[in-house]
Amino acid sequence: MLLETEHISKQFSGFYALKDINFQLEAGEIHGLVGENGAGKSTLIKLLTGVYSLDEGRVLWNGQEGHIDTPVERRSVGIKVIHQDRVLVPTFTAVENAYLGLTYPTKAGRIDWAAMEKRVMETAAELNIDIDPKQTAAEMSPPQRTCLEIVRSMMHDCKLLI
Repeated sequence: MLLETEHISKQFSGFYALKDINFQLEAGEIHGLVGENGAGKSTLIKLLTGVYSLDEGRVLWNGQEGHIDTPVERRSVGIKVIHQDRVLVPTFTAVENAYLGLTYPTKAGRIDWAAMEKRVMETAAELNIDIDPKQTAAEMSPPQRTCLEIVRSMMHDCKLLI
């Protein structure tokens, strides 16, 4: 089991946003999280990514209850989130944005832009995503920006993409 929640709950000002949630996810599965406004979708995501702490229950990662309670710890184990609000630099190209948070490869003491572009394009091709590596985020449509964020997430050793 990649991810499992056992009886997780979260309250705000005495009201339950989530109560007694049990969920299991195996590697390779795809799930949809749907519901009306106020149903607890964002709260669940924030609990799974360490933004909020649990009031009750536990979250297991690879069958282990570990110390992955903060966003940094969740990212370090491979849990990535793409939010509605984009985290892209408008004036950066697709390659530059995909490498945000990654170490730039170098060759002879200089940034190896060709290697960067190659890795971005290979990752995009694996995902069947068509992007222009030289296009800036500002020039992209909203769906293209989302695709770029997916590519970036997968370049960061992503094991769970929310």
